[in-house]
Order: sequence, then C-alpha cells, then structure tokens
Amino acid sequence: MKLPDKNTFDWQKIKDQTSSTIIDVAKKTKKNTQKIISPSKSIITTPRFRRIFYTLLALIIVYLIIAVSFAPKVYKFQTPNKISTFVETIVPYPAAIIAHRTVALSRVKSDVKLVEYFINTTKTTDRYQGINIPENLYDRAIEATLIDEIAQTNHLSVSDKEVEDAWQNILVEEEGFGDVDMILKEFHSTSSKHLKLFITETLLREKVEEKLPKRRKVSHILVAFDKNDENSKNKARAKIEKVKKDIETGTKFSDSAKEHSEDAKSRDNGGDLGWVDVAFQLEGQDEKTFRDAIFKTKIGQSSDIIETHLGYHLVMPTEEKGILDKSMSQIIEETRTQTKIIRFLKFDK
Repeated sequence: MKLPDKNTFDWQKIKDQTSSTIIDVAKKTKKNTQKIISPSKSIITTPRFRRIFYTLLALIIVYLIIAVSFAPKVYKFQTPNKISTFVETIVPYPAAIIAHRTVALSRVKSDVKLVEYFINTTKTTDRYQGINIPENLYDRAIEATLIDEIAQTNHLSVSDKEVEDAWQNILVEEEGFGDVDMILKEFHSTSSKHLKLFITETLLREKVEEKLPKRRKVSHILVAFDKNDENSKNKARAKIEKVKKDIETGTKFSDSAKEHSEDAKSRDNGGDLGWVDVAFQLEGQDEKTFRDAIFKTKIGQSSDIIETHLGYHLVMPTEEKGILDKSMSQIIEETRTQTKIIRFLKFDK
C-alpha cells in the first residue's frame, strides 16, 4: 500500500487549527476557573460575612480580656466569688505544662477543696500543721502526669473496667449511698469524675511500681551484738555461722528465722521483710552491704554473713519483680529532669 505524499496534507492549516484549539481550551479553562472562584470571593466580601467575622473577633477579644483580668485573683487561690468561679469554668487556666500535657488549675483547686474538707470533718488539723496543702497537691498532680508519661513510654495503662471496678468497690463499702454525684458535690466539694481521676492515677502508679522498678521479696535473720564488746561480737559470729550451716544442710530459712532471729518485727513471720527496692535503707541508714546482698544473692539462696551496725545478718531473696535497677522515686526524678516543666503557681515558703 502506498502512503500519501507529505505534500498531500496542508501542514500549515493543521498547525493553525491545532494552535487555535489549544487557545480556545485555555480560554474556556480560565473562564470556568473564574466561575468557581468568584462565588467564594463574593461570599467573603458580603456584609453578612463581615458582621459574623467581626462579631467573632470581638468575642475572642472580650474572652481574652476576661481571662487576663481575672488571672491574678484565680492564681492566688483567693476566696472566689460567683463571677470568678464562672470565669474559671469557661477559661482553662493551666497550673503547669509538662511536655505536651497540661495540668489544669481547676483540678488542683478541686484537690485542695477535697483534702481541706477531709481535714476539717475528721478534725485532723494538728496533723497537717506546717504543711502547705495546695503546694503538696500541686506537686502530686505534676508527679501523676510524669508517671503517666512513664507508663505510656513503657506501654502501661489502666483500663476503664479497672477504674469502674475500683469505683464500684468504693460504692459497696459505702453501701451504695443515694445520688453519688449530688452528695459528693454538696458535702465533699467534688464529683465522681474527680474521684475517678484519683483512682486512675493511683492504679496507674501501682501498675508502674509493679512492672518497672526492680524489687525483691526478702527474709532475713539477725543475730545482734554489742559493738563495744568483743566477746559479745564473737558469740554472735559463732551463732550466725551455725545458723548458716544448718540452712545449707537443709533447715528451712523461715524456721531458722523463727528460732534464732533477734529481729522482733520479722521473726514471727519467718524473717519476712516484704518487698524492697534498690533504695532500701536499713533503719534509716544507707547500708550498701545489706542492700547488695539482697540484690546479688540468687533467688531462693541464703547470702553470706553480713555485718551491719545492728549485728550479723543472713538474707534470702525469695521473689523478684521489675526490669529497671532503679527505685520508683529514682525513675520519677530521672523523668522529671528530662522533661520540660513550666509551672504557673508559686507558693510562699
């Protein structure tokens, strides 16, 4: 088949028509675009829209003026009047900003009201003499937020069911008294929502303490001596060595503790000291040797003989929990130093 000669086509005409078509399409596109855009412009420039815009702007300005005007009174924990109380309900004043989280001022004030009511009704004012209650509760709220950060980092949480179960247990203990929220508001200046926040924070702290800081359940045997009497010390040494030998040959540690330990607090419980962490202190002293024995001795085995200011000891760790070689307080303080905290409240010392 023979192809047509290129001269058969009017190339100039085709070129002109193509150019004309492209120009027409461009014009139509521009026209349609203008039709789409122009209605929006007309809406924005209408008097009705301007009225709405300026009204909203005025409301925002008034809101900010009110918030700033009442801030000094609100932040000083002065006795509130009806107006300032209303302002606090519409303005979310922050008490602190911790990383990306906010501790609400209203939450701190609710805590203070609840605790002050408790102190007054239980007539325990003397017990809290010299304690700055608002400052303590403020620090507690910040610490609770830090613990929440720690929990999230380690994938720990408290479920709604756990909170509700704990709440129901409280109601059962109180024999399911009437309208809970009405009674809490009228007599305790709080609400079930506020108390459930306390429950959530308590459960979360318990869960973090259970999972993170390394702890051991430990028993011990104490044979005391007079540190100023060498003969007393020698007798105590001979006794503890015999006890250790008996344990190594099959005597139960708990039985030996009941028979030989001179620690009156733990003797009857087989020497059980309960759960201790790496910040454990013996009689308020930093007994590193005693603490090392607790955490370096294998579970279920008796330690070597330890000497402290109290006498000679044997310790036996029986259980272990946790994954971090830090106490709960150390974990919190480490998180505190690594987290940006902005405080808005200051208290007189």
